[in-house]
Amino acid sequence: WPPEGQALEARDVSGTLRQGGHIGGLRWRGPTLSVEVEKTDIGWELQPLLQREVQVGKLHAQRLEITSTPPAEASPTEPLQQLRLPVRIRLPFEIDQLIWNGPPRAEIAQLKGNYHYDGQHHRLDVARVDWADGRYRAQVQLQGDAPMQLQATLSGRLQAPLPDQERSQ
Repeated sequence: WPPEGQALEARDVSGTLRQGGHIGGLRWRGPTLSVEVEKTDIGWELQPLLQREVQVGKLHAQRLEITSTPPAEASPTEPLQQLRLPVRIRLPFEIDQLIWNGPPRAEIAQLKGNYHYDGQHHRLDVARVDWADGRYRAQVQLQGDAPMQLQATLSGRLQAPLPDQERSQ
């Protein structure tokens, strides 16, 4: 089913279309990006889809790994003019470990939050993300139509070692 140059593989899949289920492993590969998800549980309701709304009650993945392989000659891209979706979405998510295989490489833990699209705005509330000896939070809102105004609030707490505190008296 994927377009030419792309591949999708799944293993250990169980559940129902009405309530969700479990995916042991899912891998998607494209020309410049690959995404692999391990041990994912999804809970959702089918009924709201009839009113053009996707309501996910649970999305939990133990591990998500994204590998970017940019093309050697990347042509400049045009900025988006809109980012509309055909359905409203409510999606709470939790990812125990997320690995971005660069460039540059980054690894984060305990990514938890909610994504919501109401037909006009995309909202992302990150309740927790652990990265580089710190714990962070974020609230981001993006307008779906031009001028695609962006509002973001970020906060965090970073643990850093203090210089040697020994003093001679």
